[in-house]
Amino acid sequence: MFRKPFSRYCSIKGCKVLSYPDLSIIAFSVSLDAFAVALCCGLVNRENVFRSALLLGLVFGGFQAVMPLTGWGILYPFAAYLKSVGPYVMLILLNIIGVYMIYESFSGHKVDERAGKLTLRYLLLSGIAVSVDAGGIGASLAVNQQSIVMPVIFMGGFTCGISAGGYCAGRFLGHLFERKLEFLGGTAIILIGWKLFFEALGYF
Repeated sequence: MFRKPFSRYCSIKGCKVLSYPDLSIIAFSVSLDAFAVALCCGLVNRENVFRSALLLGLVFGGFQAVMPLTGWGILYPFAAYLKSVGPYVMLILLNIIGVYMIYESFSGHKVDERAGKLTLRYLLLSGIAVSVDAGGIGASLAVNQQSIVMPVIFMGGFTCGISAGGYCAGRFLGHLFERKLEFLGGTAIILIGWKLFFEALGYF
């Protein structure tokens, strides 16, 4: 009911297509790590707001698009051999990612003072760090023979926008909601993993 023609145009032949609600939930959930980091950057950074927010959004959004594509590309050639166990592998990967995000929400990590200046090195390292989960998402979609095109567009776009907004919000909110956001994102990833698992087994 939620699938639109555009998503089919952006799919890969022979691959399943995720619905827009599922795409949105996944993209929003994996972007929360980037949002939390952007909040912290906004808290301690005193450079031009618009320029810094745009730069942070583009870098984080770019990594969130590249990492799932990389994870998907590595495992998809073997998807046919993993077809029988694909839903189980996908469920395990998504649950690991979700549990890790929840664990991070309780780990008590603090704002990185180096974020006071958005250097190229800091942006690249942070971009990789916040997009590792997205790589796992891409791998999980590959083993379940899901198309990666729309997830890449959604994850990259969501993260770009939410990171830029998070940087601006960081001037006012700081790290007040950082842990709650990571907990919310991890929980959503686990729930969507179970939903896709039951769909793959034909229960929905």
